[in-house]
Amino acid sequence: MAVYNKNGSEITSVFSKAGASLQQAFDIHGNELMSGHRDWSGMPSTFSTALDSAMSYIQTYVDNHQNAYAFPVMTDVHTYFAWNEPNYIAWHKPNLFPVFLFLGDMTNAYIESQFNGAVDYMQGATNQKLLVAVGNHDFGDVNGSENCWVDGDTLPKEWWIPLLDDSCVFREGDNTLTYYWDDVDNNVRYIMMDSNSTVLKPNGAQLYSMSNLNWLATVLESSGSKDVIVLNHAMGSGFYLVTDIDKENWKKDTGITNINSFNSILLAFKNKSSISVTADGVSNQHNFESTTGKLIGYITGHYHNAGFYDGAGFNKWTCNALTRGGGTSRQSYKGLSFFIVDKELQKIIFIVVRYQNAEFETYEYSY
Repeated sequence: MAVYNKNGSEITSVFSKAGASLQQAFDIHGNELMSGHRDWSGMPSTFSTALDSAMSYIQTYVDNHQNAYAFPVMTDVHTYFAWNEPNYIAWHKPNLFPVFLFLGDMTNAYIESQFNGAVDYMQGATNQKLLVAVGNHDFGDVNGSENCWVDGDTLPKEWWIPLLDDSCVFREGDNTLTYYWDDVDNNVRYIMMDSNSTVLKPNGAQLYSMSNLNWLATVLESSGSKDVIVLNHAMGSGFYLVTDIDKENWKKDTGITNINSFNSILLAFKNKSSISVTADGVSNQHNFESTTGKLIGYITGHYHNAGFYDGAGFNKWTCNALTRGGGTSRQSYKGLSFFIVDKELQKIIFIVVRYQNAEFETYEYSY
């Protein structure tokens, strides 16, 4: 479906470069998409009940804790938002969340109608900031299909970048685009890594380029007093399910051979120490002693279930998926997640909402 602004011109990007604000979106008949997409009749009652309860819980918590904020995480839709979940959240709680996170696999492979449908839904979903990762299926990691952002000199992934200032973006080759966005009101920096920017070696090993890791360290070094949340589609290491309190149900995520280098940079930032990152034959020294913000953690999707890992010395979460299909047994873990960050108590509340459960789950962590 084509999307148009109120003057009848087709919208080809989610954000304007100057203001980074969501454009009003209308269909070809002039109907505003926010109105046209308010149809949740197919949503299971258990899911809508849990969503309503979770958002009420979040609203009450934020209202009663001056230094707390929250955000939703949606990931691994794999087709389209069948029940308009982003719009449901934005319509029922229009001022609650400063940012919406979409952590990739909006399509099941790069099929143009799916990709454009995902963009349309996100354009019509919310007037909040959108931070979006591109997943392996968006990239074309299915049956050798073409990756979705090779289109001449235009990168469709840039439709999803909230700030196009080059100082916020790292590019490398024709398929790497990582970026960061600062939430000034809550004094937090979101850094979006790109699990598809890993270099694939002839032996099949994946690793982040050292230039990309050097950029990450530079962005952390310039964060000042801001807290930091790092995002990605795939975690790149193992984790256990949040429901497994004995940490026995170990899951293996996409392996990245130099994930320890990535972990070491984040750990050095957390501990306010220094680290050397060698890129292109140059040793770059990064000193985090002058930064005063906290590392809140690292949030990803990809595995389709809610998981946690603390073995690297800091918090890592993977969020449950919005994807349909897979049979009744697989539906039990699908849904979406929310995070509450309490700056005063230095606490994170991870909220998991599942399709088949009328009650949401909460898990608390310190940072």
